[in-house]
Amino acid sequence: MRYLMFVILIWLLTSASFNVLAQEAMFLNEAMEKIASTLTNQLNARGIQQAGVADFSYQGRANTRIGKQMADELSVRLTMSAARFVMTNREVVRKALSTSPPKKQVIIPSSTTSTLQQAFDNEGKTEEEKQQDQINAGIEVVSLIPSLLKNGKLLKGTDAVIYGKIEDRGDYFNLIIEVTENSKRAANIGGTIINIIKTKDLEELTAGQVQAVLPIPNGGNTTDATSTPLSEDTPKFKHQYLQFEVISCIQTGREVECKLNIIASQDLNYNAWFSNTRFFNAKGNTEYPIAEIRLADISSTSYRVEKSLVKNTPMIAILRFIDVEETVTQIARLDINSSYCCEYQQFIAALYNISVQ
Repeated sequence: MRYLMFVILIWLLTSASFNVLAQEAMFLNEAMEKIASTLTNQLNARGIQQAGVADFSYQGRANTRIGKQMADELSVRLTMSAARFVMTNREVVRKALSTSPPKKQVIIPSSTTSTLQQAFDNEGKTEEEKQQDQINAGIEVVSLIPSLLKNGKLLKGTDAVIYGKIEDRGDYFNLIIEVTENSKRAANIGGTIINIIKTKDLEELTAGQVQAVLPIPNGGNTTDATSTPLSEDTPKFKHQYLQFEVISCIQTGREVECKLNIIASQDLNYNAWFSNTRFFNAKGNTEYPIAEIRLADISSTSYRVEKSLVKNTPMIAILRFIDVEETVTQIARLDINSSYCCEYQQFIAALYNISVQ
């Protein structure tokens, strides 16, 4: 009888634990808002002036679509938060952590050197073998980052670097965030843990990878510097039923006009909001807010613009920015505050590295 009661007690406790985990899991937007709020308070308390977000790893793998997407979203949320610090451009962080040589020598194990070299030796390999070598090399690069930080600042002016580790837990993803001081100490100065509900869109992002940015070992005890292309020719952003594609950005005098395709995978009402719709210059240190939004035949100069989208039918969107006090050759990031159907589904469509004619 006692044994039966013990078994029942264990079952109740484990069931309760499972329910707590399920209740704590959040949708991505809510989770990112909570993480951004937590990190903002932590970094403000530490007096951080500038922070950067590195790509998150997924199941121990670097250069994954889901890892880059979550890191991009967190960086945008932190930029939008009530922080007393500024954010380093994401692509600047990705490139610096992979290509900047440290001030002091970093001893790289021979196994790591071999793995990195193998990633660039493509002779006689199938596409699957090339992809696996890139994944293996990405893991080695991630493992080197703490050592590189301890040997000198890789991101000049950036006081802290934010990392994330994503683990698949079945119905949800477990995300562990750590914030490391960008100094010789490389001390952890913040972090949080959160569970994210596994939606169909997030699950799709677990397949495939983004283009890796890898150092080429020179055979000695230091890392060399080079990089491969970071993005496709056409900057794109996908969120649930919507895809954004940049067609062109043109500067005329003090005006910059960007033209995009917005494509919906089902019929829906799309809204573009003026708040937090902006672009950042190439250095990422100057922000220009939107002046006018045109969605097909409907335009506005304030609040928001709404337009019905037809399934799989591209709609032209034109974003106009005024009072641009510099010659812009490249946009580091274009943010479009968007929603569909209902206000609570707002999200930021972030497009990176856009050439300006």
